Amino acid sequence: MKRMVTLLLSVLLAFTLSSPVLAGSLDSEITAAAAFLQQNNILAGDETGDLQLDKPLTRAELAVIASRLTVNQEHLLADQQFYDGQCTFTDVPEWARVYVGYCASMHYVGGYGDGRYGPDDPVTPAAACTVLLRCCGNLVPFAWSYDTALDAAVQYGIAPREALLEEHISRGNLSILLYRTTEKLGFSMEDVEPDTGDTSDENTASEMEQQVADLVNQERAANGLAPLTLSDDLCDGARRKSQDMHDNNYFSHDSPTFGSPFDMMSSMGIDFWAAGENIAMGYPTVEAVMEGWMNSPGHRANILSDAFTELGVGYVDGYWTQWFVNR
Repeated sequence: MKRMVTLLLSVLLAFTLSSPVLAGSLDSEITAAAAFLQQNNILAGDETGDLQLDKPLTRAELAVIASRLTVNQEHLLADQQFYDGQCTFTDVPEWARVYVGYCASMHYVGGYGDGRYGPDDPVTPAAACTVLLRCCGNLVPFAWSYDTALDAAVQYGIAPREALLEEHISRGNLSILLYRTTEKLGFSMEDVEPDTGDTSDENTASEMEQQVADLVNQERAANGLAPLTLSDDLCDGARRKSQDMHDNNYFSHDSPTFGSPFDMMSSMGIDFWAAGENIAMGYPTVEAVMEGWMNSPGHRANILSDAFTELGVGYVDGYWTQWFVNR
């Protein structure tokens, strides 16, 4: 069964930075981590592709990387105006405002308490550990704080102690933390799995779809709205849309196969007087995709609309679709 390597669509930034030499004992892990991160557009190099692994990165660049780990970049940029508004710091450059704003709204990053974020300041090991532990959220099974972030990152397994010894963390050592964090977040490392005839993945996908529906109705209940009925024909259609995006390597509401979501619904004999679609790509868990949708105003509006009465959810190898209708 084909498995998609989880990707986050991203704006690639060329980093120009400076700092300490790589610890020899970490070189092999740094090499593997950096190759994976560069391949998946999580960590970018300069105009020649050099990742400059012996140099530090800035706090603004860390916000870019945190957003790549936790939110679909197409969704993020579609809501750029909203997240720009969430960036209340006075010193963040225009290019970084959407990323810092997103990370601030998710409480991944904070400022210095005087209205400044310090976008050009180099990242300390404690700051890097804090941001990545926050990205992991409830997956971290114990309490921690900024003061204990270094020990917590080591205990949780996203950082070797040797990578945290310098005053400012190098891009090479950060690569290890990022690589290990992607594993905690459920990123797939395999492009292809042999087809054994085992249907466990299909069962898991069905369970994930049900879990999304359950979380949708939890959000609706919290906002005083009636639950949506999970409908078989809508799930079938949503699953076909996810499969189509997967098979044809695109990410859009408009399908090269079926046209618009509304054209696709009509072609399947689904009548409606109100309808909507949410899509997502690359989120590794039910909780992550729901958090992404709920933090996007347009997608949140569909989930919490009182115009809809039924829901369909489709998940195929990293592609997610929600269909909403009222018939």
